[in-house]
Amino acid sequence: MARICPEGVLSVNVCLLTKMFPPDVGGAETYAFEIASALAERGHEVTVYTTEPASDGEMPTTADVTVRRLIPRRRLLFIDTAYFSLVARREIDFEAYDVVHGTISPASTIALSPGIGMTDVPVVLTCHGLAIDFALRTIARSPTDYVLKYGLHPVNFLFDTIAGRTADRVIATSEYMREELIETSHLDPEAVSVIPHGIDTETFRPAAGQHGGVHPTVDPEALSVLFVGRLGPLKGVGLAIRAVAKLAADGVDAELLVAGTGGRESYLRGLAAELEITQQVRFLGAVAHEELPALYASADAFVLPSRFDSFGLVLLEAMACGTPVIGTDVGGIPTVIEDGTTGFLVSRSPTALAARLAALEDATLRTEMGRAARARAEELSWDSVAERVEGVYAAVCSDQGS
Repeated sequence: MARICPEGVLSVNVCLLTKMFPPDVGGAETYAFEIASALAERGHEVTVYTTEPASDGEMPTTADVTVRRLIPRRRLLFIDTAYFSLVARREIDFEAYDVVHGTISPASTIALSPGIGMTDVPVVLTCHGLAIDFALRTIARSPTDYVLKYGLHPVNFLFDTIAGRTADRVIATSEYMREELIETSHLDPEAVSVIPHGIDTETFRPAAGQHGGVHPTVDPEALSVLFVGRLGPLKGVGLAIRAVAKLAADGVDAELLVAGTGGRESYLRGLAAELEITQQVRFLGAVAHEELPALYASADAFVLPSRFDSFGLVLLEAMACGTPVIGTDVGGIPTVIEDGTTGFLVSRSPTALAARLAALEDATLRTEMGRAARARAEELSWDSVAERVEGVYAAVCSDQGS
């Protein structure tokens, strides 16, 4: 059970509950793996309960972390979550742990409903996003979109609310997310803490290429602008393409590298052709994780022109590699970018984005912002994030004992 180590740090036995875990790839998967590893390295006993992977990728090393996989992951959002929750209740002896920590994304939640709430074990929930945001911002273009927007997302929002009220403490990954939780789920403001995502500052670092050189896909003579992410409607890649077209019209030699795949790729390629900048926009497809640090470090700027984003982990990855970042002033993005210091916040305007990109033609400004971006990323190493999570554990364990 919870104990005080010789260093004076509370050491706890943690049940980490997540549907999403490597080798599957994504922000929630990365969070669960990294926070589990960092907590274990700091002396805590961590058991992860999760699903079988949906992909065939290689499982990263999880030193001193026990991983138990309860069900196959079929990616049927609501049904999958409900089944996982039922099996978790049946298979896990929650009373054997000091803290139950749910690190689950929008459909988090059935597992944290009263089945756990009726135990004496304190519950912490990390909220990466709210189903209501997805419902409001989903653009219904297909029968599947309509089912998500008007069916599953509202139902999942109900479970988000139940989970938030069941938890003893809620961790929001941005100030935006904290305000949304308090307003939409009517949570006690004192029970919601802001602890951003962390970043692996050893893997993501400046000059991260094998020999510290420029990534082979980057044109060293051009202003190289990078986007990494899924090519979906919320990511706003079309805005970046239009901004590069504006730069080209103004005589700026710029290129846009698009790393990722998704349903909007055909549209985006067509947009580049329509704007007559197919030579300046290159679609790289899915880039291997081990290649990303070198790609980030070689770019002159990273852009995330999202319509909405609850945090933007890719911004931190780019910043850790010493690359200035530009993002739209929406959702949790302002939590990451310090406007004018680590990069720029812009409105959803191609002209505004193009102006900020043009400013980064100045090599001195790029260097200054890159250094500030790296310094900010170092403040959010996974060890520092784990230390802050420890503070939440200490608070709930203290409350439980009082």
